[in-house]
Amino acid sequence: MALTRTTEQGDYETSAHTIGALIERKWTKANTDQFVPKFMFDQDRANVINPTDMLECIVFTDGGTFPIPERTSLGHDLIGVGETIVMSVFASTHKRRKLFEFEIQLILRTYRPIAQSAFTPIKKSNDSDNSPIHDYDEIIPEFVTFESDEVQAKSSKSSAILTLLVEWQFT
Repeated sequence: MALTRTTEQGDYETSAHTIGALIERKWTKANTDQFVPKFMFDQDRANVINPTDMLECIVFTDGGTFPIPERTSLGHDLIGVGETIVMSVFASTHKRRKLFEFEIQLILRTYRPIAQSAFTPIKKSNDSDNSPIHDYDEIIPEFVTFESDEVQAKSSKSSAILTLLVEWQFT
Protein backbone atom coordinates (compact mmCIF):
# COMPACT_ATOMS: atom_id res chain seq x y z
CA MET A 1 0.00 0.00 0.00
CA ALA A 2 1.24 3.47 -0.89
CA LEU A 3 0.31 6.73 0.77
CA THR A 4 -0.47 9.70 -1.51
CA ARG A 5 -1.82 13.19 -1.01
CA THR A 6 -5.43 13.46 -2.24
CA THR A 7 -6.56 16.05 -4.80
CA GLU A 8 -2.94 16.63 -5.81
CA GLN A 9 -2.50 16.95 -9.55
CA GLY A 10 0.75 16.72 -11.45
CA ASP A 11 4.15 16.31 -9.85
CA TYR A 12 4.75 16.48 -6.09
CA GLU A 13 5.34 19.98 -4.76
CA THR A 14 6.11 20.97 -1.18
CA SER A 15 3.40 22.83 0.70
CA ALA A 16 5.84 25.66 1.38
CA HIS A 17 6.36 26.12 -2.35
CA THR A 18 2.60 26.01 -3.04
CA ILE A 19 1.75 28.62 -0.37
CA GLY A 20 4.74 30.77 -1.31
CA ALA A 21 3.79 30.69 -4.99
CA LEU A 22 0.18 31.63 -4.11
CA ILE A 23 1.40 34.64 -2.15
CA GLU A 24 3.83 35.64 -4.89
CA ARG A 25 1.11 35.30 -7.57
CA LYS A 26 -1.49 37.33 -5.65
CA TRP A 27 0.89 39.99 -4.26
CA THR A 28 -0.46 43.53 -4.66
CA LYS A 29 2.40 45.99 -4.58
CA ALA A 30 -0.02 48.88 -4.03
CA ASN A 31 -0.49 47.45 -0.51
CA THR A 32 3.25 47.48 0.21
CA ASP A 33 4.38 50.95 -0.88
CA GLN A 34 4.87 49.71 -4.48
CA PHE A 35 7.46 47.18 -3.37
CA VAL A 36 7.57 43.47 -4.24
CA PRO A 37 9.98 41.39 -2.13
CA LYS A 38 12.07 38.51 -3.41
CA PHE A 39 10.33 35.16 -2.79
CA MET A 40 12.44 32.13 -1.87
CA PHE A 41 11.23 28.57 -1.39
CA ASP A 42 12.55 25.57 0.52
CA GLN A 43 14.30 24.12 -2.52
CA ASP A 44 16.27 27.38 -2.82
CA ARG A 45 17.78 27.00 0.66
CA ALA A 46 21.15 25.88 -0.70
CA ASN A 47 21.44 29.30 -2.33
CA VAL A 48 20.83 31.19 0.93
CA ILE A 49 24.24 32.12 2.30
CA ASN A 50 23.21 34.37 5.16
CA PRO A 51 19.55 35.39 5.61
CA THR A 52 20.56 38.45 7.64
CA ASP A 53 22.20 39.84 4.49
CA MET A 54 18.97 39.52 2.54
CA LEU A 55 16.63 42.47 2.66
CA GLU A 56 13.15 42.65 1.21
CA CYS A 57 12.77 38.88 1.08
CA ILE A 58 10.21 36.28 2.17
CA VAL A 59 11.43 32.71 2.69
CA PHE A 60 9.00 29.75 2.77
CA THR A 61 10.30 26.54 4.39
CA ASP A 62 8.67 23.19 5.15
CA GLY A 63 8.52 22.47 8.87
CA GLY A 64 7.30 18.86 9.05
CA THR A 65 4.20 16.68 9.20
CA PHE A 66 2.09 15.13 11.97
CA PRO A 67 -1.20 13.22 12.20
CA ILE A 68 -4.29 15.19 13.20
CA PRO A 69 -6.15 12.89 15.64
CA GLU A 70 -9.63 14.30 15.01
CA ARG A 71 -9.09 13.91 11.26
CA THR A 72 -7.44 10.48 11.19
CA SER A 73 -10.56 8.56 10.27
CA LEU A 74 -11.95 10.53 7.35
CA GLY A 75 -12.93 7.28 5.69
CA HIS A 76 -11.60 3.78 5.27
CA ASP A 77 -8.56 4.91 3.32
CA LEU A 78 -8.17 8.62 4.21
CA ILE A 79 -6.17 10.22 7.00
CA GLY A 80 -5.75 13.88 7.96
CA VAL A 81 -2.20 15.15 8.19
CA GLY A 82 -0.91 18.52 9.35
CA GLU A 83 1.94 19.97 7.33
CA THR A 84 3.67 23.00 8.81
CA ILE A 85 5.47 25.71 6.92
CA VAL A 86 7.55 28.59 8.23
CA MET A 87 7.23 32.00 6.59
CA SER A 88 10.16 34.31 7.38
CA VAL A 89 9.97 37.97 6.44
CA PHE A 90 13.13 40.06 6.05
CA ALA A 91 12.79 43.80 5.44
CA SER A 92 14.94 46.90 5.64
CA THR A 93 12.49 48.71 7.95
CA HIS A 94 9.90 47.78 10.54
CA LYS A 95 7.21 49.55 8.52
CA ARG A 96 7.97 47.56 5.37
CA ARG A 97 8.06 44.31 7.36
CA LYS A 98 4.59 45.05 8.78
CA LEU A 99 3.27 45.82 5.28
CA PHE A 100 4.65 42.50 4.04
CA GLU A 101 3.05 40.66 6.98
CA PHE A 102 -0.34 42.31 6.38
CA GLU A 103 -0.22 41.44 2.68
CA ILE A 104 0.57 37.79 3.46
CA GLN A 105 -2.32 37.66 5.95
CA LEU A 106 -4.71 39.28 3.45
CA ILE A 107 -3.82 36.79 0.71
CA LEU A 108 -4.12 33.78 3.01
CA ARG A 109 -7.50 34.97 4.29
CA THR A 110 -8.80 35.73 0.80
CA TYR A 111 -7.66 32.48 -0.83
CA ARG A 112 -8.32 30.06 2.02
CA PRO A 113 -9.54 26.80 0.41
CA ILE A 114 -12.80 26.71 2.37
CA ALA A 115 -13.29 30.47 2.69
CA GLN A 116 -16.46 30.48 0.62
CA SER A 117 -18.01 27.42 2.35
CA ALA A 118 -17.18 25.36 -0.72
CA PHE A 119 -13.81 23.73 -1.17
CA THR A 120 -11.71 25.57 -3.75
CA PRO A 121 -8.24 24.03 -4.03
CA ILE A 122 -5.16 26.20 -3.94
CA LYS A 123 -3.29 25.95 -7.22
CA LYS A 124 0.33 24.81 -7.29
CA SER A 125 3.16 27.05 -8.44
CA ASN A 126 2.29 26.36 -12.09
CA ASP A 127 -1.15 27.99 -11.42
CA SER A 128 -3.01 25.10 -13.07
CA ASP A 129 -2.61 21.88 -11.03
CA ASN A 130 -4.57 21.51 -7.78
CA SER A 131 -2.58 21.17 -4.56
CA PRO A 132 -3.62 18.75 -1.80
CA ILE A 133 -4.07 21.57 0.75
CA HIS A 134 -7.62 21.44 2.17
CA ASP A 135 -7.40 24.15 4.83
CA TYR A 136 -5.11 25.81 7.36
CA ASP A 137 -5.42 26.15 11.09
CA GLU A 138 -5.39 29.91 11.41
CA ILE A 139 -7.04 32.36 9.07
CA ILE A 140 -4.50 35.00 10.06
CA PRO A 141 -1.10 33.62 11.07
CA GLU A 142 0.60 35.51 13.87
CA PHE A 143 4.09 36.77 13.08
CA VAL A 144 6.72 36.84 15.80
CA THR A 145 9.24 39.65 15.53
CA PHE A 146 12.92 39.00 16.12
CA GLU A 147 14.42 42.13 17.60
CA SER A 148 17.64 43.36 16.08
CA ASP A 149 21.02 42.38 17.39
CA GLU A 150 24.34 43.79 16.14
CA VAL A 151 24.22 41.75 12.94
CA GLN A 152 20.57 42.49 12.21
CA ALA A 153 20.60 46.16 13.27
CA LYS A 154 19.98 47.25 9.68
CA SER A 155 16.98 44.98 9.15
CA SER A 156 13.72 43.76 10.60
CA LYS A 157 12.75 40.08 10.70
CA SER A 158 9.66 38.13 11.67
CA SER A 159 8.38 34.58 11.22
CA ALA A 160 5.07 32.76 11.37
CA ILE A 161 4.19 29.09 11.38
CA LEU A 162 1.19 27.99 9.34
CA THR A 163 -0.29 24.50 9.76
CA LEU A 164 -2.02 23.13 6.68
CA LEU A 165 -4.56 20.30 6.55
CA VAL A 166 -3.66 17.82 3.85
CA GLU A 167 -5.57 14.60 3.24
CA TRP A 168 -3.53 11.49 2.51
CA GLN A 169 -4.97 8.34 1.02
CA PHE A 170 -3.87 4.72 1.09
CA THR A 171 -3.74 3.38 -2.47
